[in-house]
Amino acid sequence: ACECAALTHGHPSGYLSAGVLAHIVVLLIEGMDLEDAVLGALEVLETYPGHEECTAAVKKAVELSQIDTDPSTAIRVIGKGWVGEEAIGIAVYCALKYKSDFRQALVVSVNHNGDSDSTGAITGNILGAYLGLGQIPKEWIDKVEFSDVLTQIADDLLAGYEDSDEWRKRYSGY
Repeated sequence: ACECAALTHGHPSGYLSAGVLAHIVVLLIEGMDLEDAVLGALEVLETYPGHEECTAAVKKAVELSQIDTDPSTAIRVIGKGWVGEEAIGIAVYCALKYKSDFRQALVVSVNHNGDSDSTGAITGNILGAYLGLGQIPKEWIDKVEFSDVLTQIADDLLAGYEDSDEWRKRYSGY
């Protein structure tokens, strides 16, 4: 994920945030709890040069998700999502804060004055991997064009991942 993101995002916070997302999703697919997946991704993130901005944003998101703060205030503290570390931070905040409510997490993640389509997409990736398709509102799925094709691609990717020990060994980190 970092290598792909580095093609268009030269700053470490741009490409490391992609690695954080990928690592969280892999840990969730492996059955890890959401909080532990985020902490596991942070542990790996801190081994990379230039991680400081991304680490700070994700840690701030974790901290804010654990206290009773107005979501719009919490998101403003993290940023607007126009840069990678802010986008992953906002998404992690929303996913952790509303970890059992896909709809609420997405509503909060897209209702701010920043790069809300990106933060919503990232939140959806995290909670989709954590909660599964059955927790996404059916009326949302029904409105997606080619949802059957997208579901098949997702199933094929997961099957390929599960069948490939070599893939898992190579990409167990960023």
